[in-house]
Amino acid sequence: PFDADNNPIPWITYSAIEFLRTRLSNKLNVFEFGAGNSSLYYAKKVNTVTAVEHDNLWYEDIKSKLPDNSEIFFEDIDTGNYVSFLKEKTNTYHIIIVDGRKRVECIRNATQALTEDGVLILDDSQREKYKEADHCLASNGFKKIEFWGIGPAYFRNKCTSVYYKANNCLNI
Repeated sequence: PFDADNNPIPWITYSAIEFLRTRLSNKLNVFEFGAGNSSLYYAKKVNTVTAVEHDNLWYEDIKSKLPDNSEIFFEDIDTGNYVSFLKEKTNTYHIIIVDGRKRVECIRNATQALTEDGVLILDDSQREKYKEADHCLASNGFKKIEFWGIGPAYFRNKCTSVYYKANNCLNI
């Protein structure tokens, strides 16, 4: 999916895309679990984009399209360091987007990698299997805004949630 100017857009809800549109800046560093159109979209709006991808064919395709301010890593979902990719990082990323596999485990291993003003975005947060992530983030002091609606390529009601604390990089 692309916008009216033929630029790629993320597969999150349209309401979340609109919310982020004016809040993203070239001062922000973004990390994504799961790469794709979103990586290309964010790369045009932020300082850096780093992603980890579990599908080798998709990794090779996206890698060839990324601009210079972006990097992508391949990690096998079962034998690699996909879910623990950020475990050793601290205070590194302003925004962490969780839109790949094993989302609850990724979130557990990622919150310390957020900057003090960092936010976490979870797509498809309406899924029952992600409720544990909701509890984990709430117990760590995060508040939540839900963005319901349809998104590119998915013509069903879904939710993209933004988790934040006071004085965050998105000025919520």
